[in-house]
Amino acid sequence: MKVRRRWFDEGAAALRDFADLRPGQVEVPDGSWYCCPCCCWAFGPDALDSRELTIEHVPADSVGGRGTLLTCRSCNNKAGEQLDVYAANRENLIQFLDTKATSKRYRVVMDADGIPLRGSAWFENGTLRIQGVDKQNHPLVRDQHIAKLNEFVDSETTSPPLTFKVRVEKISDARANLSWIRSAYLVAFCAFGLPYIINPIMAELRDCLDKPGTCTTPIRIARDADAPKGRRVLALMKDPVESIVVGLDAYNVLLPSPKNMMRLSALAKVIDDHTREDGLRMLGQTIQWPRYPEYRYR
Repeated sequence: MKVRRRWFDEGAAALRDFADLRPGQVEVPDGSWYCCPCCCWAFGPDALDSRELTIEHVPADSVGGRGTLLTCRSCNNKAGEQLDVYAANRENLIQFLDTKATSKRYRVVMDADGIPLRGSAWFENGTLRIQGVDKQNHPLVRDQHIAKLNEFVDSETTSPPLTFKVRVEKISDARANLSWIRSAYLVAFCAFGLPYIINPIMAELRDCLDKPGTCTTPIRIARDADAPKGRRVLALMKDPVESIVVGLDAYNVLLPSPKNMMRLSALAKVIDDHTREDGLRMLGQTIQWPRYPEYRYR
């Protein structure tokens, strides 16, 4: 409660400062009000007691993020259901396909020369483990499957007729990417404050996050498979275009610079043109990563 209260008070002060600098443009009622950075609705102190304001993890809690700021419960829950579950599922699948240890066990059907065995599969210390589930297999079929595996071993064949199918749930690259983009947007909010996110250009991004099924806005995100887990980078880029890059684990998200609020489509076009011509090289400098809302540029 102490952390949420502190974040609320700091956010309320930032909102009041933002309104005072724009008389006639932004009106805030008397008292303390916190602006949710995702929906831009204002909440009073009672939202802390009612848990209407919740601790938001960046990146998503399901992919190992940490509590970083407050968002409203509606936005937090919607992101979890519409975006973050897809990000977590994709990361688990990537780890599985890269033969890395993962807590996720996948339902599989292993076929030994036409004899199926249903069970679960996972990687442990670089070794694929497959375990049959008794309730999913007829004992006779299970015994035939094991006997066939023993035949393969005894024959010392190098290419036995052995295959397995993995059941994967809820995979969507578009929604998984939007989960990471949303986290990058929240990092930018923590660093640059309300003037950055309330700029009309960012409303287009918020619409994508709110309605992922209809999002057509080009937002550039790239994955670096060699990046270490837990990587956090915030960089101000100068060339080929003023922008910011937010690095979260393996993902790099390109967003407008607070000094040059370019539309996302225009920003994507500049990057795409340079990539086609000479390959993409970006120049800039890193700045301090915000561990919580800092409102550096009120």
